[in-house]
Amino acid sequence: MNFLKNQFLLRVYRKEIAFKSVKRKKKFNEKISSIGVILDGSVFVPEDLFINLALTFGLSKSKVFVLTYSDVKLKEELIYSDRQFSSSDINFFGKFNNTLNKFCSRRHDILINYYDRNFLPMKLLSLRSQSKINVGFPNVDHRLNDLILNIDISDSLLFLSEVEKYLKLIYNGFEK
Repeated sequence: MNFLKNQFLLRVYRKEIAFKSVKRKKKFNEKISSIGVILDGSVFVPEDLFINLALTFGLSKSKVFVLTYSDVKLKEELIYSDRQFSSSDINFFGKFNNTLNKFCSRRHDILINYYDRNFLPMKLLSLRSQSKINVGFPNVDHRLNDLILNIDISDSLLFLSEVEKYLKLIYNGFEK
């Protein structure tokens, strides 16, 4: 990403994160109905991991929406082009293309920010997504995530078990 675009996006991000921090009230349903995932393409994690998490909460595969960031622009004719994005999908002023707008307009009970680098396109997408609980890693801006797991990003199985454990506590309470 070039320097000038990065500066513009940083300004947009700072303005929106300050506004969102003031406006933050969340209401939980009795059960989880959808899961959104923002996945860093440089981290090799199979999408099945998130599908297994959804199955744990009784959700179908269609209720999991995974959007993967890639540093290289993908060709339009790829089958999964609506599930991948790059920094070129965001303009200088922080406007998203249709794929990103569609992802942000969906309401997710859980948004998993599966990235551990402070990279503006992923942070801006996470900030604009409509979710009740955001789960992420400690290396990213703490204002984005409600549940921060201090786990190595490459240990996906441990991440899955910890997310499952904490989400069950949040949604089901401390009953056994």
